[in-house]
Amino acid sequence: MVVDREPARLSFEADIRPLFTQGDRTAMLEFFDLWSFDDVVRHGAAIAERLADGSLPRDIRWSDAHVSMFDRWRAEGANP
Repeated sequence: MVVDREPARLSFEADIRPLFTQGDRTAMLEFFDLWSFDDVVRHGAAIAERLADGSLPRDIRWSDAHVSMFDRWRAEGANP
């Protein structure tokens, strides 16, 4: 018997923060800290826009799966 399970909720510390490199963090520190849960939640809409248009991160564009993960994390309520 196959049981459909909902995917585990994403968390900032385990799933989202590791996607941002030290270079990403350094480049954005003038505006906010990409390694800070509170900052990423506060600026989530702007970060999501920049991820979608490819202007963030600055070094290597995220895959569609990573952008979707960020969007899903926000939709789930941005779990720490």
